[in-house]
Amino acid sequence: MSPRMAHGPDTLLEDYTISRLDLPETPVAEGGMPVRDVIRRMQEHRVGCVPVCRDGRVEGVFTDHDVLNRVLGKDGVESAPVRTVMSAPAVTITGGDSLAEAVRRMDRGRFRHLPVVDHQGRPRAILSVRRILSFLAEFFPAEVINLAPHPDLQTGHRTPEGG
Repeated sequence: MSPRMAHGPDTLLEDYTISRLDLPETPVAEGGMPVRDVIRRMQEHRVGCVPVCRDGRVEGVFTDHDVLNRVLGKDGVESAPVRTVMSAPAVTITGGDSLAEAVRRMDRGRFRHLPVVDHQGRPRAILSVRRILSFLAEFFPAEVINLAPHPDLQTGHRTPEGG
């Protein structure tokens, strides 16, 4: 058995740390930046989450959900400081934490993104659910490729809908 397959998804997530992933550096925002500038930064970098910092440390995050729920359709918010509409306090993770811990924090908080910080709380990257799924797909390509599109579908009988 190859070393890759010696792991199941559960042990793989426990054994691998965030630092083993190839995560790009993240754009950041200062809390006093106008919301419109932070949205522009998110668009330029094609990201759904930006850590909001104070004195170089993460104090919150501004996400695409914040744009939808706290910015769009509200007069004057685009010129307000981003700290007035960010999600705070930020739940973060360090490079030494396991992928399993990241999944637990994401699940508990219903987050799609977690800022990865160093030991001083400075942002280094953003970990996304998409990146975790890509990592698992790299380790288990045959299992992912061979997944049924709808695992609950029963085979062996046909329906008028074409199943």
